[in-house]
Amino acid sequence: MQCDKLLKDILDHIGTNLLNLESVAHFLELAIEFKIDSLLEDTSKLIVTRFMHVAEANPKFIYLLPHAVMIEILEQDDLNIHEEYDLVHWVKEYFKYHEEYATKVPQEPMLVAGTEVWSHLSESEKKARNDAFTKEKKLLTDAVDKQKKLDIANFHKIGTEGFQLEEMRHAIEKMFLEQKIKGNVDNEVDKRKIAKTDEWKTQKS
Repeated sequence: MQCDKLLKDILDHIGTNLLNLESVAHFLELAIEFKIDSLLEDTSKLIVTRFMHVAEANPKFIYLLPHAVMIEILEQDDLNIHEEYDLVHWVKEYFKYHEEYATKVPQEPMLVAGTEVWSHLSESEKKARNDAFTKEKKLLTDAVDKQKKLDIANFHKIGTEGFQLEEMRHAIEKMFLEQKIKGNVDNEVDKRKIAKTDEWKTQKS
């Protein structure tokens, strides 16, 4: 109960005092990561009403929106666009970006080789190809994640007085992880994350 009230107070504070064009990317990412519906709704509304400003300020931020979020934003009647051409332009650019990204994703070794060739490969050769695929995919995923963080960091330069966003992020993360554990989720990784969050807060104080 106390966690729920604290979370509600934090979300109310965000919506009332912190959510703006400079911080919307940060809070949208937070809403998606932790599946906070109310925060996702608030950030999406801001993007809808100032879509052209957000898109022109940092196109890659728009391109990196999850498909479901992007579609929901584009379907809003009060979407802020100058002309219908603008909407068509950004939709094309969004899918163009994802098509270009998709061409870089490595294909499964069995699909590349084909069923017939794959069936005649030795187990060691199959393993070698699968290992190479896994390594290449991880390198790509890490590069995409790194670039996404850079894009979002460049998009919003948050400076607020009397409220530390990093501390808030750790507080929300801890609350969600605690709720998962209280729900009988036996996850040692989550428990270690909570301990790490407590250690971070101790170091800051």
